[in-house]
Amino acid sequence: AKAAAKLLQAAPEEGGAAGRGHGVAVAQFLGGTTGEQIRSHLAGQTIRDITAETPASTRQFVTLLDYAVGAEEPVVTEMITPSEAVDAASVRNLQEKIVAEAPKFKGI
Repeated sequence: AKAAAKLLQAAPEEGGAAGRGHGVAVAQFLGGTTGEQIRSHLAGQTIRDITAETPASTRQFVTLLDYAVGAEEPVVTEMITPSEAVDAASVRNLQEKIVAEAPKFKGI
């Protein structure tokens, strides 16, 4: 969401006929409770999305920064939850949505 927010600042939405002229959108697969949370967060940030729902749960990434006393740089540890494979139907669904929505955006 932070990366999308930066892109939106760089390419703000402009008015236009037939819904054209939007800055950017996030294309993604979402599933499970984490997917619902992500979609809700994006909507709250007014970040446009092109989403394919999938039965697979969305994986989570957690980044830990350890700022040791006197250290110039933190020690970074990333924890990534396991994910399931995205099924072929969900892949086709997202591809179709991207092709249909792409003309409306400056970047996806």
